Amino acid sequence: MAGPLFIAQVSTPDPTSPSDILLIALVVCAVGALALVAWVLPVVLGIRAAIEKRVSPHWMWFGIHPLGGWIAWAVLRFGIPPVVRCPRCARTNPREARFCPRCGTALASRRA
Repeated sequence: MAGPLFIAQVSTPDPTSPSDILLIALVVCAVGALALVAWVLPVVLGIRAAIEKRVSPHWMWFGIHPLGGWIAWAVLRFGIPPVVRCPRCARTNPREARFCPRCGTALASRRA
């Protein structure tokens, strides 16, 4: 019977130096930051558009999904015309209104 079998272990040099690891970490952080901006930006823009158009900013709950945030922002920005406020009584009126139903003042229609 033969004696115990010894396997020679050959150590190979590590191909990644500390500077390579640092470069990889910086690239990962930069890509992550860009992805975060691309996710948060439509939510912020959509909330601003909702406030400007005087509609509920809760549309931006679609921003939980990154693509949903961009779609909701586009609907708020381009799909909904602004509401009309009465200059006399400050009532929010329907977008198509020509006269205020409360006080009868003629409303200036803002067509985009």
